[in-house]
Amino acid sequence: MAGFALFGTFQAMAQEDDDQGWAQFSRDNTLRATVVSAAPTGKDNGSFAVKTDSGQPWKVLYGVNTRLMKGRDSIRASDIQAGDMIFAAGNVDATKKTIGAAILIDIPSEEVRKAREGLGKTWAAGKITAIAGTRIQVHRLDGVEQSIAVDENTSFREKHDSVTLADLRPGEGFRAEGYVMNGTFIATTFTVFDLKGHEPWLDAGSEVR
Repeated sequence: MAGFALFGTFQAMAQEDDDQGWAQFSRDNTLRATVVSAAPTGKDNGSFAVKTDSGQPWKVLYGVNTRLMKGRDSIRASDIQAGDMIFAAGNVDATKKTIGAAILIDIPSEEVRKAREGLGKTWAAGKITAIAGTRIQVHRLDGVEQSIAVDENTSFREKHDSVTLADLRPGEGFRAEGYVMNGTFIATTFTVFDLKGHEPWLDAGSEVR
């Protein structure tokens, strides 16, 4: 699933007891950016020059205690390539535009491209803002407001349990898969989870402020 690359890590964290430590961080000490270049200084430490969606240059520092991940798997810094998207959480120096990463999650550039192309067309993710009948209004992770239609063929889930439309609540995180018909996104699956502690990825910019 192309969209899973961009969002699945955070959904997995939100649905499991072990959130990999991400929940302790807020929007103010997280960063989402694209890797420009890598500068290793040793076997287990170095930095990545990155650029945010708005074009701001930042430097992401990593060390022996940084948790480097791709999906749920541990990786090495050398596995991260220019063009990849990374999510970093840790100690921020807004003046120097650096973040000392405690956690660094890598998403390969090709997966990011496919995910962006399908967002709002074959999948969607973000936060539920309102529910009216069989229409669910959402705030997507790219900052776009969207109306998602559900019907008798939609499968609803929360963690590992089946739920119904009546169980959904505004404020919950969600991931939906489906298709567009006559300009409307129709969900075939709609999964919800507690968004608490996982808000950083939801900001369209996800840039440290």
